[in-house]
Amino acid sequence: MNLSNDAVRLLETFPRGADFSPLKVPAYNPITGDKLDGKFHVVHPDTKQWLHFCGAKDRRSNFFEPVEAAVRILDQSGKVDLSKVKARYHLAPDFTTLKTEFLLGDFKGKRKYDLELNDPVGATATIYDSHNATCRRHAKVGIIRLLCANGMIGMDNQAKTARRKHTTHDDAITFGEQIADFIEGLDIQIAPLLKLQEKLLTRTSSLDFLETQLKPSKADFEKIRNIYDYYGNMGTTGYRLYNTLTHMVSHGLTTNVHQTYINWKSGTKQGVNAFLSSMNYEAKISKIINGLEFKKLVETA
Repeated sequence: MNLSNDAVRLLETFPRGADFSPLKVPAYNPITGDKLDGKFHVVHPDTKQWLHFCGAKDRRSNFFEPVEAAVRILDQSGKVDLSKVKARYHLAPDFTTLKTEFLLGDFKGKRKYDLELNDPVGATATIYDSHNATCRRHAKVGIIRLLCANGMIGMDNQAKTARRKHTTHDDAITFGEQIADFIEGLDIQIAPLLKLQEKLLTRTSSLDFLETQLKPSKADFEKIRNIYDYYGNMGTTGYRLYNTLTHMVSHGLTTNVHQTYINWKSGTKQGVNAFLSSMNYEAKISKIINGLEFKKLVETA
């Protein structure tokens, strides 16, 4: 089936530097020169840059494969208006990792969610991939707050996730189908957000919780306080505390909502592997949001 013009337009935004298929070359013992059975080096096809060390079943495919499969299946499904989808890519300087984010501007159920929350939302489909085992190929689909581009972390792990190993059995088409199916499951992520909007929390209790859970330095806590104050229009509610936490995952410790966490982290002294840092930080905040202390505070336990 041919792609629509909107799907083609979206795929044309894929970064050229990420569009390559890594090569597997036999590995040899650096001392004896003997071939290492079942062991291979993964290298860039043009520059021969070393990317990873792997086994015989490992399959390092082009980053483009799962992205193209996702766009193709979404195009065929009719669940998303691709003319309103925007793509954002984060390619590591050494070409080993890629994070692809699709902001779905219009999708099935969006208007209902906007009215229920009284807060315009969108949805994101994010694909994580690597050539060096930084992460398994996986994707997440979830709600995003459009006014600040905060990705909403699912409570009780409600954000849908698909994972694929880099093996000879990896199937990009099946992966794309899973992403499309996840669009149908966004209803479950809205209900707890409505409860958070109704839960009143004092500024002091919210900031005390953030300080206890994150254990930031004095300088970082001041930045966190500024982020909390940025959401003053939400009142003193659980929804405001929740958005403070998701804001940090999306943007880092800054009130600049046009900056991503990866870009923010890259500008810090610890920004060598901002991609890996972003995944670890998201896991940390997700653990807090789905933890017993947060649930007790907002009375969802």
